Amino acid sequence: MVNSNNVDLCIFVTSAVPDVFINAIGYCLEHHSISNVLLISITKDKGQKSSEEDKLRQIRDSIFRQLTLLQAGKYEYKNKEKATAVRDIEISPHHRMRYANIGHLPISTKVYIYSELETEIELLLQKKEHRYLFDVSAILKAYLVDVFALLLARRVVDIYAFELRLRDRFYDERDLIHNLSLDTGDYEYVNITQSQYVAGLTFETKKQLQLKEQSHQALETLIDNISTKFAKRTMLLYGISVLFIWTLMARSILLADWNKIEPWTFVFFGLPTLPYVGSVFFQLGFQKCFSLRPELMFEWLRTWRRNSVLRTIALK
Repeated sequence: MVNSNNVDLCIFVTSAVPDVFINAIGYCLEHHSISNVLLISITKDKGQKSSEEDKLRQIRDSIFRQLTLLQAGKYEYKNKEKATAVRDIEISPHHRMRYANIGHLPISTKVYIYSELETEIELLLQKKEHRYLFDVSAILKAYLVDVFALLLARRVVDIYAFELRLRDRFYDERDLIHNLSLDTGDYEYVNITQSQYVAGLTFETKKQLQLKEQSHQALETLIDNISTKFAKRTMLLYGISVLFIWTLMARSILLADWNKIEPWTFVFFGLPTLPYVGSVFFQLGFQKCFSLRPELMFEWLRTWRRNSVLRTIALK
């Protein structure tokens, strides 16, 4: 069961600029009450996983550093020489407190190997006590389709992108969330699963299709086994009943006075044919066909039981 108090924001990271992540985290904290942030990086090179982990930690540190500076009315940026510099900015106490609240959130990091991406996402989503929001604002286009498809195939509908709607981009503190307004359309946090052409769309991965096919085959085998056992048991009871009637008839003949039963011999000697005649009428009544093959009773019983099980499953 998902705990509404455990909402995690998972951000797929490629850019080293902290501002885009601060904007997404700030929005989700205020509108979705997130309690944790996970920065995710994807690499195809297993040998570079350690280096990617170092980069992620540096990005996390840059986010916290920028948040600390913003609370003090300062902003870190790259100057014309591409060197890191800090300058004073105008920021109200209210917005400083907003950045302080963002800074209190725990931020963890994780590197996914591209060839293991599906498995990693499955493991993440297995934590049923958490609700996850996925942010793809800064993901590489090469990975966007893969991540989107894997998440949507698992019925994940909380996939977002932070979109700036400014006429001009500044690439500095003017693009941060405290200088933006939803009311004036400066930005929008878009759920990309709710577009006209994606909403209601579902598809499955090859792995999911294989698992579904295996489950279908296992269910078919189970239903066939149940149906066959039912038909065998019913025919066994039928055979036992016939054998009992024959035994009882034979015993009655042996113990009875021949002079008394002689007028009824046509009845006694006709009784052994009753099971055969009964099977003919059984097929006429239930199968709506005339057949002189009693063994078809077995197939009818098996088919009837199979259809009964299928109807029960459909109702559930």
